[in-house]
Amino acid sequence: MELLYINNTNLGKLLEGLEEDFSVFTPVKKGNQRFFRRYAGESEDVLIGEVRTFEPLKSFFFKARERVAVGFEPDIPHSDDRPFCVVGVKACDLKGFKVQDFVFKDHDCTDPFY
Repeated sequence: MELLYINNTNLGKLLEGLEEDFSVFTPVKKGNQRFFRRYAGESEDVLIGEVRTFEPLKSFFFKARERVAVGFEPDIPHSDDRPFCVVGVKACDLKGFKVQDFVFKDHDCTDPFY
């Protein structure tokens, strides 16, 4: 099996192409801090392939506070925000979502907000 890699020039093109349809977030490094930031064009700070960011990936999916009902209306509120794309995620973070899927979606009791 041959491994193929994307170079920095093509990575920038990929990110710019994704920005047409998504809010794109990339891992960046400032000093000793590593975190996700909205992509705003080519930057020396974009860091792909190093260690994980300090903030967990699940912070994109599970907000600290979220409105789940208004006046006990039967419908679940939905956001009108653009979909987002998170680039540079580590495989172990992605595998963690399988566990969450099992607990919140594919198990005895499902969470309607998941």
